[in-house]
Amino acid sequence: MRGPGPRADTGLATLVAASLAGLVSLACNFQIPEPSYLNRTKLLATRGEVVAFGPLNPDRVGIGTAPVSEAMPGDTFRFEAIVVDSDGHLLPTDEIDSLWFQCGDMQACSYVEDSGEPEPCAVDDELGMYTLDSWCELGGGDARFEFEIAALGPGIVSTRVARFYGVIAYDGRSAGECWELRKAREELLDGCAFVHRSVRIGPTWWLLAYAETQELESPIPVVQFPAPVYTQLANREPQPSISVTIEGELAGSYPEVDSFTVAPGERIVLEASFDLTAQYLQSYFVAREVEDSGSWWFELSPEFVGCNIYTSNNLHGVFSASPFNPLRSVVDVDAYAAPEPSRALLVCVDARYSEVVVALDFEVEAGS
Repeated sequence: MRGPGPRADTGLATLVAASLAGLVSLACNFQIPEPSYLNRTKLLATRGEVVAFGPLNPDRVGIGTAPVSEAMPGDTFRFEAIVVDSDGHLLPTDEIDSLWFQCGDMQACSYVEDSGEPEPCAVDDELGMYTLDSWCELGGGDARFEFEIAALGPGIVSTRVARFYGVIAYDGRSAGECWELRKAREELLDGCAFVHRSVRIGPTWWLLAYAETQELESPIPVVQFPAPVYTQLANREPQPSISVTIEGELAGSYPEVDSFTVAPGERIVLEASFDLTAQYLQSYFVAREVEDSGSWWFELSPEFVGCNIYTSNNLHGVFSASPFNPLRSVVDVDAYAAPEPSRALLVCVDARYSEVVVALDFEVEAGS
């Protein structure tokens, strides 16, 4: 007579087989998200813009409608923290708290916990006005923070890049609380973001000539500057156009169109382009020393622009797509997508630290 063992073994085998089948099915349905997938609130970018021009070199403004992101001493400058939720929607300005520091040099920015408590950036009766070389606290606000670009110091004349450090708080946190946690070297800081933000000071050649009038030595002899370098315009934010192709068919282009309909499993290709005339005006001069001779020659360089992508809900960036192109992003719609809105956000940056965010909405068709 047969005992229950074989029947039990058969039942166990059936259970294991069913479990494995379930795991295989789950593996087919489950997609490990890329680091660019938005599954929590995230600081995407920090826009930098001159909102009021000071008295120096008014001709640098030139023509154009895009915000100017390269500053001179005396300009009023604004940082704007671009923070989005897990759906890719921008958090309201007043739901963000910020605290900003001027680093002075790279060392202060790199090791903020060891740099000591900075003094406020302010006029001192004995030391005079702080400069762009100072490590000090600028102040705080909401997502937008404005301040005046300080006077030149010998360090900034050497690099022409000012460095700042931002503490950005959201989800009920305060920037002061986040800063205290950072100084205590806490690692898990939900609701806190920290950003090293560089700002180009210039245009370079007019700035270096001005620095010598302030008894600050230019690293490149001003007497060797050719006249055309003084016509270099201030850098402006890149203004991308984005073509949206769905399953090989052009569906429209941003900024004319920013909302699209997709079906589960479809592939989206986003390609950024920039107005050729505007980009030509963003060209800048580069100085190169001739074999340590002390003599310099100057050439015009085009501006590099590239974009990073972030996605939410049913969209997943495909980073294995080749060949690599900093202006081309590939996105797949989840094969099991529900009929709900999703977003693709492109963060486009240029070689002189401008940042701009473009948001594109995609609605999955109901019943697909």
